[in-house]
Amino acid sequence: MTTSRSTVAESLRRLEREVSAWPGVEVRHHRTGCTQFRSPHGEVGHLHRGGLLDVPFPRELRDRLVSKGQARPHHVMPASGWVSYQVSGEKELPGALALLRLSYECHGLAGAPQPAGPVAQTPQGPQID
Repeated sequence: MTTSRSTVAESLRRLEREVSAWPGVEVRHHRTGCTQFRSPHGEVGHLHRGGLLDVPFPRELRDRLVSKGQARPHHVMPASGWVSYQVSGEKELPGALALLRLSYECHGLAGAPQPAGPVAQTPQGPQID
C-alpha cells in the first residue's frame, strides 16, 4: 500500500503544529525548503519537504538511538551526532515526535546539572537504557 502525497503532507503539518506548541520552540521556514525547529538553546531538528527529519544529539545518544533502530545515521553526515528519520505518514509520527522531544529536552538540559546514569525516559521519548 502506498501513501498518498496529501497524507504525507498532512502528517508533516501535524508534526509542525505539535512541535511548534512546545514552550520556546520557534518554527523557521528555510529558503532550501526545510522547516527548522529551534529552541532558545539551538536547533531541535529540521524537516525536509519529502518528510526526511534530521535531529541533532550528543554522539553517545545518537549511537544508542541508531543501534536500537530508532533512527538512522544522518543521510549526509553519518559520522556526526545527527540522525535521520523518514516520515512517510501517520504511523511514523510517534517516532518523529519522540526524537524531536528528546532533542528538545537535551537542549533544555544544556547548561543544567546533568543527572548521573542513563537519560531518563519520558512518556513521549524513545527508551534509552
